[in-house]
Amino acid sequence: MSKADWREGLSGEERDRAIESILDDALPACEAPRARMRGNFAALSLRALFFGIEDCAILAGIITLAGAAPLAFMAEPGDAALAVFMLAPLFFAALQGLVAWKDRESGTIAWRAACRMTVLEFHAARMLVFGAIAILLTVPLAVAAWIASERMVSFWWMLSLAAASLATFGALSLLIFRLSVAGRMYGAAQAVVISLMPIVTWAFAGMLLAMLPAAAAALLAVPAVVFVAVAAAATILFVRLIADVCTMPFAEYA
Repeated sequence: MSKADWREGLSGEERDRAIESILDDALPACEAPRARMRGNFAALSLRALFFGIEDCAILAGIITLAGAAPLAFMAEPGDAALAVFMLAPLFFAALQGLVAWKDRESGTIAWRAACRMTVLEFHAARMLVFGAIAILLTVPLAVAAWIASERMVSFWWMLSLAAASLATFGALSLLIFRLSVAGRMYGAAQAVVISLMPIVTWAFAGMLLAMLPAAAAALLAVPAVVFVAVAAAATILFVRLIADVCTMPFAEYA
C-alpha cells in the first residue's frame, strides 16, 4: 500500500489523531512559565550571572566606599541617618547603571535574546543577586553610621533604616522596569534610561530631605519597627514584580 492510499484510507478524525501523536512525540512538552523560571534560576550559576561585568561590580564597590567616606565626618545622628537613607541603595543603583551602560556599549542584549533564558529572566536574576549583595552591605554601612553618630542612635535602628531604604529603592527600580516592559520600551538604550530614572528620583528625594531642617528630626522620630515593616512590604513587592516580569507573555526585551 502506497502512502497516498494509506492517507486516503484514514478518516479525518484518525488523521487528526495521527498528526497529534506525531507532534506530541516531536515537540517538547510545554512548561508553565513559573516552573520554567524556577528551573532556569536553579541552573544559573553566579559565574554566568557575573560573566563580563566583574569590572562593573568592582567599580560599584569603589563608588559605594567613596560615597560612605563622609560618614567619618558626621557627628550628628540626624546627618548620619540621612546619609544612611541615601547610601543604602548606592551599590545596587551603581551596579545596575554600570551593567546597563556596558550592555548598551557591548551589544550583549542582542545575543542573550537567543539563549534559553529570556533577557527579562536574566535581568530579574541579576536584580535578585545584586539586591542580596546590597543587603549584606547595609550591615557595615549601619555600623559606620552608628559609630559616626557616637552611638546616640541604636545600631538596629540604623540597620532597619538602611534595609527600608534599599528595599524601597529596589521595588521602585523594578516597578519602573516592569512598567517600561509593559509599555514596550525595549532595547539597550532604553535600559540605561530605565536604570537612571529611580536613581534621579532617589537623589531628588534625598536633596529635599537634606534641605528641610526638620527632616532629620522627623526621620529620627520614626520607630525601627516601622522601617522593618516598610522593608518587608517592599521586599515582598520586589519578589512579586520579579515573578511578574519573568512570566509576562511577551517577555522579549531585545
